[in-house]
Amino acid sequence: MKKKLIEVAEAKSLILKESWLHATEEVSIQKAIGKFLAEPIFSEMDLPPFHSSAMDGFAIHLQETTEYNLVGEIAAGTCSMLELNSSNSACRIFTGAPVPDWADTVIMQEWANWDHHKVTFHQLPPRGANIRLKGSHVQKGQLLFQDQTYINGAVAATISGIGKATVKVYRSPKVTAIVTGNEVIQPGEITNNGQIFDSNIPLLLDFGQKIGMEVTVESAKDNEKEIREKIVKAMESSDVILATGGVSVGDYDFIPEILKQLEFEIIFHGVAQKPGKPLLFAKKNNVYFWGLPGNPISVAHGLWMFVYDFFQRTTLTEVTLPSAISFNRKPGLTQFFRAKTEKNCVSIIKNSDSHHIYSMSNANALVEIPAQQACIEIGELVKTWILP
Repeated sequence: MKKKLIEVAEAKSLILKESWLHATEEVSIQKAIGKFLAEPIFSEMDLPPFHSSAMDGFAIHLQETTEYNLVGEIAAGTCSMLELNSSNSACRIFTGAPVPDWADTVIMQEWANWDHHKVTFHQLPPRGANIRLKGSHVQKGQLLFQDQTYINGAVAATISGIGKATVKVYRSPKVTAIVTGNEVIQPGEITNNGQIFDSNIPLLLDFGQKIGMEVTVESAKDNEKEIREKIVKAMESSDVILATGGVSVGDYDFIPEILKQLEFEIIFHGVAQKPGKPLLFAKKNNVYFWGLPGNPISVAHGLWMFVYDFFQRTTLTEVTLPSAISFNRKPGLTQFFRAKTEKNCVSIIKNSDSHHIYSMSNANALVEIPAQQACIEIGELVKTWILP
């Protein structure tokens, strides 16, 4: 009986229901970038923590006069202890410096002429101008980030800005990749007829580097015993296993049967797409298994369209762009084409053969064509996934 394929959207939905977020660790905020929070973050202080100047200028208690007595200066990082000598006092102040209690307005220096004793303004702003009020950005006790938030530079900067030196994060999973195939040899080795040089290991390492996770790579021939031993060993030391090749229905595709023997739960095996139809996703306890078809384009496509979602807890950035070319294709499966975005449009690389790795080197996006669509016209809007 022919196995039913699931649709791309269903596969992506099933992926996001699974999670590798289990083990936690406490790390410095600098080392937290690229990880996921394992705790909610509440602000322990107001931001700004005091009334501060938004620019270089002069702090005053606004009066109707344009002439003020200069009583000193306050630089960023210093304490605003200047005394008010008279109602029309002014102090030189710099961006980020604390505004003295008696001042309610900062006037930019471009509006002023001054010497050591007096300052004269060409014009006066509204009261309260150019002052960042205490707590106007963040209030003490405010929830900033939920548990499982991805820590990018902006998130880390915000947490650092409230004075938090360490955070609890989910430990990055240990990942083992197993590249299978009798035909695959490494560059530098002597090739015989029927053998090809490996292209998948660089793709796996590049993927790991871009998502901030270290990938340990193993190789295995198309031998059931050897592949099984590699998987069992990886299960002992890894949280996620990525295998290339051996997941289809050929005589040398041993992985589905091995996973059955090892009592993995198959989440899905087979997606109604091209390339990469035999994509496999499974789990046993807290160990996840990804099986990718062996052709390098299928590997790259599977990593970025599906495995990326699993590790990053979200999808690639999706945009809609007009196609720079027109072409026809055979409908029936959702199809992904390598593409290059340029000048507010997307140029689709029509050659979809899954062994043409060179075509991937010039691509920065994947265009998704719906299953029943046979023709794409110039200027037609197409769903475009942006590669990192």
